[in-house]
This record gives sequence, structure tokens and C-alpha cells, in this order.
Amino acid sequence: MKYEAVGRAIFPRISNSRMVEFVTRFSAFNNRYYNGPTGLESSNWLVSQIQDSITQSKYPGNATVRTFRHTWVQNSVICRLQGSQPGLIILGAHLDSLNGALGATGRAPGADDNASGSVAILEALRVLLETGFVPTISVEFQWYAAEEQGLRGSGDIAQDYYNKGEDVMSMMNFDVVGYNTGITKVAFAIDNTDSGFTQFLRLVVDAYLDYGWMNFSCGYACSDHASWTKFRYPSAFPAEAKFFPDMHTVRDTIDNVDFNQVREFVKLAVGYVVELGEPASL
Repeated sequence: MKYEAVGRAIFPRISNSRMVEFVTRFSAFNNRYYNGPTGLESSNWLVSQIQDSITQSKYPGNATVRTFRHTWVQNSVICRLQGSQPGLIILGAHLDSLNGALGATGRAPGADDNASGSVAILEALRVLLETGFVPTISVEFQWYAAEEQGLRGSGDIAQDYYNKGEDVMSMMNFDVVGYNTGITKVAFAIDNTDSGFTQFLRLVVDAYLDYGWMNFSCGYACSDHASWTKFRYPSAFPAEAKFFPDMHTVRDTIDNVDFNQVREFVKLAVGYVVELGEPASL
């Protein structure tokens, strides 16, 4: 990898305790249901966490956070690190949670699904801000509303970017990255994804991670990467090797999240940004 030394120099800043703190708070909302009050509260709280990270880091580049509003209550959240050259790379994770049996009012901690993915890209953003990583190619970190309702949040954003002619070079989706059954591998979806981009990320795993990799198939458009594939943007979906069996229930709690494994996904996110975002300065 061209910038491997740069990426590895960032890794010591990754904080497991900071990720635990985030998931503890995020999963404490009764649920993060897309069309309910705690759905909105959780997205607003996420915005405050990102803004605080930007402010406290004294980032030397141009970093902004904004909400993307939909026709329902919960907002999606987008943070952008502005580059000097054309193009855009995206990291995405859905922020909503759902109790499959009880719906809008049911308790849905969503610690693995998907506080784990949400914190993985947030922690990657935080360490990049702290090290002053200014990309040549713009990078966006996107947290999607209403994934559990049929990829609706990411679908709106992908449609909007397509309509505006945004030059999206690639999108990597983090959804369920914390459940560990002892298989120390990143699992890559091989359907509804771009094979070339996925192969590049396998090389990032080989270069940057202590984990290996494996392949799996969802068999359908199972997460937000598919929204970008729909508009022919290259997307990839790395996930935990075996999906947590009690997602969408009250049992999706923080004690089922392995933060050493989440750390590996943060390293994947950092490697992706460093290699494709291209460091303008450090």
C-alpha cells in the first residue's frame, strides 16, 4: 500500500474506551426508530459528538457536519473533510435501530446493529481529525436514517448525489461489525457490491489489519451499500464474520460487542481513507 506508514502512524490514537462510551450512550436511547422522538434525539446527539470532535481537534483543514433531512422525523448525518481535487469517497453506517417485533415503541438498543458500525466510522473520523489528516480527495462520513425501513435514508442521499452529478469514487458500508464468534476475519459481501473495489479493500485488510478476510453473500440488498450500487457507484460491504443472531431484539446489547474487533474495522476505515483520500498534509 502506498501510504501504509501514514495509516499505521494513526492507529495508536484509536481509543477502545471512547468507543465503549459512545456505544453505551447510543444504545441507551429506548430505540433509534426512524419516525420517533428518540430517533431524532439520537441523530441530534450524534451531530453534537461530531461537532465537538471537530472543534476539540483544532483540525487544520476544512471539516463540516450537517444533517440531511427526509420526509420522516430522523435525520441522516454527514461529515465532510474537504479535499483540493475532484472526487469523493464515502464511509457509511446506519444510525437507526429497530425492535422487529414491537416496532416504533419497542426497546431496541441496537448495540451491534448498528451502533458498532456507527462508532467504527466515527472513531476513524476522530483519529483522522486529531492527526490533522487533510485529504486530497474529499471524504464523507455518512450516518443513515431509516436503513431498517428499506434503506430509505441512504437511498435518498444516493439519489440526491446522483441527481447532482456528484463524482462518488467509492462507498464503503459498515453495518454490524462487533459480534465475534472467534472467527478473526472481515467478511466481504460479494453481491450488490463492486468486485474491483472489494478486492482493493481485501488488500487493505492484508496490509493494515491483524484480521484476515472471507467472503459471504446476503442474497438480497441487505444494507446501505446497495443504495449506491443502484446508481452504479462502486460500493463494498465489510461486516462481522457471523451476524449477531439477536439483532432487532432487546438482546442486542453492548455486552455482545467486541471492541477489539471493532478496532480492526476502524483500521480498515483509516486505511481506506488514507489510500484513496491521499494525504495532502499531516
